Amino acid sequence: MTRARAGSLRCAVLTAAAVFSTTFVHAAITPLAEPELFAGAPRAWRDALQPDPSNSLAWQLAAEFLEQAEDSDAIEVRRQLVFNEPAVIAHRFALINTALHFGDLPAAQRTLLDLAALEPPSHEHAMAEAAVAFASNYSDVADERLTKELGRAADPTLLSSHQAMLRLRFGNRAEVPAARQELQQLLAARPGDRELQRELIADALRRGDADTALRLSAVAAQPAEAPFADVLLWANTQLLYRRQSFPAVCESLSVRAAARPADALLFTSWLIARGRADAADAWLDRLPDAERQAPELQQAHADCIAARGDWDRALPLIATGAWGPIDNGTVHRVLHEREIGPRRMDHAAWDQAIRAAAGNPDASRVLYRLAVAWGREPQRQAILLAQARRQPPGAWAFQALADHFRQNRNTARLQEVYSEWHQAAPDDLTVEGNLLLLTLLGSRRPTPEMRGHIDELSLQHPDHALLRTVRALALWQQGRADEARAITDNVRSIDRRQSPLAFYHGLFVAAAGGRVHEAEKYLLLSEPAVLLPEEEKLVRVARGLVARIAASE
Repeated sequence: MTRARAGSLRCAVLTAAAVFSTTFVHAAITPLAEPELFAGAPRAWRDALQPDPSNSLAWQLAAEFLEQAEDSDAIEVRRQLVFNEPAVIAHRFALINTALHFGDLPAAQRTLLDLAALEPPSHEHAMAEAAVAFASNYSDVADERLTKELGRAADPTLLSSHQAMLRLRFGNRAEVPAARQELQQLLAARPGDRELQRELIADALRRGDADTALRLSAVAAQPAEAPFADVLLWANTQLLYRRQSFPAVCESLSVRAAARPADALLFTSWLIARGRADAADAWLDRLPDAERQAPELQQAHADCIAARGDWDRALPLIATGAWGPIDNGTVHRVLHEREIGPRRMDHAAWDQAIRAAAGNPDASRVLYRLAVAWGREPQRQAILLAQARRQPPGAWAFQALADHFRQNRNTARLQEVYSEWHQAAPDDLTVEGNLLLLTLLGSRRPTPEMRGHIDELSLQHPDHALLRTVRALALWQQGRADEARAITDNVRSIDRRQSPLAFYHGLFVAAAGGRVHEAEKYLLLSEPAVLLPEEEKLVRVARGLVARIAASE
């Protein structure tokens, strides 16, 4: 959270929480006796978040509960988070982990591939690479990546604990018990290690081991200084196994939430995600006026009103900074005077606000959230483009535009995005690789100048799987299938098998003749991926070649 946190509210707000626990919880939440929004009512979380689909904190809490409940809808919710807040790279890492949790390897691979253009190598990136490698049955590659990242750590158990976590999540049946025992022993030696606690709780939830999940989540939530996220994990576990009623859980949460404004925001967002924006708003109304002035509680109040679809009440709050500081007069005016709104489509007002906010990330973030909330896709794209063109260029904004056009299989617009992105970041190899690939897909044969440039890039960066694939495609387009196959044959197996790239190797193998089963395997690896129309045409060409080879044998 970017806004400054207000001072401690403990004494005054705990008094309000006591009133809440005796009057509000039982009166306002009792009609929803159990949390059926996530159990027994498929996809009801959508209904809860539909009035304001821009509330990323509520979506995040919904994703966490769905994952804890072993509901694969969590992947869709994580994608919405990336859509809602494309600048937050953590959402992409979370999407990778959730996709792997539910066995959607292609989604994890695509997200990891795109991350290469968004940030320099980081610890989180290394952990994601190791997780994808292990889930892809390349445990040696995962161990190599972990050793490189953690081998020199001051804590000698850090490497072994992360290796055990990967074995626990993705290992074969014979490996899992030993990995679990190793993590249990580490937790016994370090009882306050929250990462280990969360890992073992997640393992217990996956296995349906209610006793272990309930015991460990209670331990994690017990200390007064426990992060509220761990308190919510305890609450979710209580509800999943129906050990406490929804009102009883809310009563406990309300007391903890009242101690800190940031926790109050989490609590109200948790209620919104469960379709109880009315309950969250009523709880906030019972807090003393002075306490509700904290920035987090101002946001919580605006979120609750928006979640109930009451934009006439929400917009004045947003205009005065509830969703973030807006120190630009034009943006403030169009919001305060409600020149833009869910039922209005004043293009001139939107354009004016977007231009005025172009140099103001905070104001742009508020406009972006409103565009998402109201389904204003042209305006959302315009805001992203304005942010992409800032100095330094906004790689996250370019990637968000690329995500949209790839998902909609619009090759021409996708190429336009990568062309402008390459002009803004000429040294980014992943961006240039994507642009070259799209250019080849749109042409029958590369020019001599392009061939020379592709050859030079590929030779300079022999470990870059995308650039190697681009060079192989250029050779195949020249009728040199044997050379194309030889290039992708020499790409690391783990990189060659990535869903977005796998079918290219299948095409080159089929075009070179023979190895039919290998070609079929690589074509199948790309089936779950979102392919562009030109890529689907290449898949059809490859399948035709495979059929002819099989018929002639």
